Amino acid sequence: MLLDEYLCLDNMDLLTRPASVQKTVLGKSFRPFLIDVLYPLMEKLGDEIAYISNTAYLTLCDICITCDYRSLGDLIQDNMDYIMNAISLRLRHFEHKRRCPLVLKVILQYSDACVLTVIEDTTNEILLCMDEYYGDEAVLFMDVFNELAKGVTRWFNLQKVEELDEQLCEKKDDQRKTLQSSVEEIKEFYLSYHKQKHIAEFFMEDIDTEPDVEQPDLSTDHTYVDSAEEEKQIPKHITIMKEVMLRCKHLLSSHNPRLQLKVLDTVSFCARALHSHQDELLPLVHELWQPFSHRFVDEEKLVIIKAMETLAVLAEVSGDFIKRRTMKDVFPKVSQFLKKQGLISVSTGPAYLHTVIYKLQLSFLGHIGHVAKKIGAEENDADMVATACLPYLSARQPSLLQKAAVNAFHVLIELEPDSMWLKLNHLYSPTEYTNSRSIFPTIKMSEGIGIRNEYTDNVMELLKSNRLFCPILK
Repeated sequence: MLLDEYLCLDNMDLLTRPASVQKTVLGKSFRPFLIDVLYPLMEKLGDEIAYISNTAYLTLCDICITCDYRSLGDLIQDNMDYIMNAISLRLRHFEHKRRCPLVLKVILQYSDACVLTVIEDTTNEILLCMDEYYGDEAVLFMDVFNELAKGVTRWFNLQKVEELDEQLCEKKDDQRKTLQSSVEEIKEFYLSYHKQKHIAEFFMEDIDTEPDVEQPDLSTDHTYVDSAEEEKQIPKHITIMKEVMLRCKHLLSSHNPRLQLKVLDTVSFCARALHSHQDELLPLVHELWQPFSHRFVDEEKLVIIKAMETLAVLAEVSGDFIKRRTMKDVFPKVSQFLKKQGLISVSTGPAYLHTVIYKLQLSFLGHIGHVAKKIGAEENDADMVATACLPYLSARQPSLLQKAAVNAFHVLIELEPDSMWLKLNHLYSPTEYTNSRSIFPTIKMSEGIGIRNEYTDNVMELLKSNRLFCPILK
């Protein structure tokens, strides 16, 4: 294996040095030779070995300067036709040319949204090729689809578009409120006018004078049907994202941790890309849920961490669609882990901070409140989450776990302020809650009223910052 790497490095020098010398001597006259040089250099640019990738990148940058291209993206765009042709030819003999998807990955990294129309056919070929070779080269294919999903999210910038739409909707609502009174007045005027007109024309008794009912124009209806069909047309990038997510469904159950991480990351980006097309997104989330929920009991803790990050994205884009599924399939597992591991982390040293278990705890605490809010967790659900987070308010826990638990409670307090106030007061009650009327007994939330304990600092921070602290009731 080591010998193969050395041979590959030597071949890289043999590939880049002649190209560098020739382009320096020929200048802009080097452009006709790009048809022979560009594809192998881009293939090396997508290599996993940093030395090879960096050397190919520097060579391509030199070519851009010599051939008067402003950037690597312009170089690729200007020579896209024969690059895509070379990829298509090699895909037909994939068993002998297994590195050709790397070139498409590089194109996606350095191009803009205009490339989608050019790579559509090649992307479909790669999808078909993946169906045939998914067992051997699934990681390679997922690298390409992951880069494609990142590109779609980056190019179309859907989140900013949606924020702009929300602002426009708010402005329209304000305008409607200001004009509502005037609209009602106009409506009353025309109703009164219509009524008076019928009274004035009441003497006309001839029914035959009623106008015939207009027959619908078939041509007009046809145009309406066509316009409806046009509205239902799905953009090309959304169709591609759908196909990618369908492939992810069958790869989530793989026993290869590297592939699982790449698939989960791809699902996150695809979900963001499909955010504005809920009719397409929600059925795909339904299809993915069963293999996805099993990742929370995976043997690899890094896979569980990535699954939690993906769940946060799905909750953000799907909302309460995954509420019941999350509360049934995910939160019980997360709560059980946090309760069990909280008893261990409370008495650990600095070395514990470098373990993957600690990172998993931090990921759960950092995302569980956000997920609960996005899916619209109810009181019982929020109570289950809060019970799992309570041990991490202890001052004996690692500081980052305490901060993550406090942030989670800030979100839970927004959902259920009353029940969260009660839970926090059971940990530490700063005062007795009394009433001037003797018929009402004094309420004691905890045994030691006002006596500091390991939860005092974090509980008081939550009570004061959320305005839940009331010193005395009279």
